[in-house]
Amino acid sequence: MASDDLPKPLAELLDLLSLERGLIEFALFKLLEARLVYEAGETEMLPLAYAEVEQVIRRVRESAGRRQPVMVEAAKELGIEQAQLTLDHLITTGPPVLRSSYFGLKNAFVDLGHTLARVAHSAALTHVDVGPIRGLLAIALPAGEQPRAGPPEAAQPQPQPQPHDASGAEGPGTLAPEAEAPVEDFRH
Repeated sequence: MASDDLPKPLAELLDLLSLERGLIEFALFKLLEARLVYEAGETEMLPLAYAEVEQVIRRVRESAGRRQPVMVEAAKELGIEQAQLTLDHLITTGPPVLRSSYFGLKNAFVDLGHTLARVAHSAALTHVDVGPIRGLLAIALPAGEQPRAGPPEAAQPQPQPQPHDASGAEGPGTLAPEAEAPVEDFRH
């Protein structure tokens, strides 16, 4: 099957998912980076680290908005409800030439989901909303299954060391509005 013969919504969905995989990897890197800055006690660098995390999460939200109409068209192409459109469905019923790519993405998204659960539940990141990242990863789940909030041990409160911050911030992860300066992303 030539690439011109592929249903456009399915090929476009594959392209978007591949881009989102890289974006999620970058988001996880920034989350891990913020956690390490926090754990190192470098409180003067925390506002910058958290601003970078928020910036990449904004990009994740934007990507979810771009994916939505493509998913509607892909579901129509397959003759299913959008809620049924998962990577498992695409692996089994999608165009044969794309199935291995969808399979690779599913494995990557599952691995990224496990990493997210491990990284995002540290004391340094309890205030960070990783819901948009989980939302992008949800396509790797069976139809109707919701992304996990994290491992059971994450539900227990963790002690939070208080930073020695001369800026007057109230505690770990507190960003004053003026601390949310634009952060240049050199990944483009």
